[in-house]
Order: sequence, then structure tokens, then C-alpha cells
Amino acid sequence: MWHMTFKMLAWPDDAQRVEVAEGLVLPDRLRGVESTPYEGQRVKLALELRAYRYRVVSLTLDVEGEREITGSTLRKLPVGHLVNGIAWTYARTPGPNGEERFSPIPQWDRPEDGPDSDTLLRVAHLFALEYASGGTPVRRIEADLDVPRSTAENWVRRAKDRGLIRAAS
Repeated sequence: MWHMTFKMLAWPDDAQRVEVAEGLVLPDRLRGVESTPYEGQRVKLALELRAYRYRVVSLTLDVEGEREITGSTLRKLPVGHLVNGIAWTYARTPGPNGEERFSPIPQWDRPEDGPDSDTLLRVAHLFALEYASGGTPVRRIEADLDVPRSTAENWVRRAKDRGLIRAAS
């Protein structure tokens, strides 16, 4: 299994910003590089946001030393994990002016009588970012907010009903 750490490369200055959920904006293009090579391999990816989901449009694999790139090497690339890692790295990296793009939920007490507006907005952000990165949004919400799957599904439905989530899945 790959242990991946990413650094962001500059994304194009003309990249468009897309609001994927109420208050959450992502660039329509991202580039990233795995900064901790696995077994002498370094991966660079270019992504484009299409229908609220990042798609790989370019992949570069560099190998060190006497190694060569084979079909087996390519089949072992965890492309989905790479896309997920780049999207989440972007979201957690401060913007050019130090502004916060996305942050973990602070100490949180689950409301007894259902989700409040802030909780639904957090659900929308988690859903949209996980959807954009090719992950499983409900599982992310379930894990990050420590709620049962049925609760996560209910909260996603409520956030969609309020128009907080733009991505369809």
C-alpha cells in the first residue's frame, strides 16, 4: 500500500472557480505531485473538475535509478487514492492570502434534535469535497462526524433538500 503525501503544484492562473456546495469553491483544474516517492516512483497528476468530480487528464510517472515502468507498475498505481489525496491536500492548504479553504470540524456535540444549519453546511462541504475527489461521501460524513450511516444519509438528504449540495450522486 502506498503512503502518500502530496504537495500542490501551481494550478493555472486562469482556472475557474466552481461552487460545489454552499460556500465551498474548488478550482476547475488542479495539479499535484506525490512528495514521498514509493519504491523510487514519483507521480504527478493534472485533474479537471467535470460534473463536480475531478478527472485525471494527465499522469506522469517517474522512476529512479535502473528501474523501468512496466504494465505491472502502471496497474499498481492507486489512481483513485491519488486523486483523493490531491483534492483533500488542496482543500486543507491555506489559500494564497492565508485564508482557510476547508478545515476539520471543531469540537462538536451532535444535536439531540437533529442537525442545525451549521451541521448541514458541514455535511454539504464534506459531501461535495469527497464527491469531487472520487470518494464515498456518505462514508466520509459517517466517519468524520462519527454518526451512523442512516444518520449521515438523512443529513445528506436534508442538505440536498436545502440546496446546499450541488453535486449529484
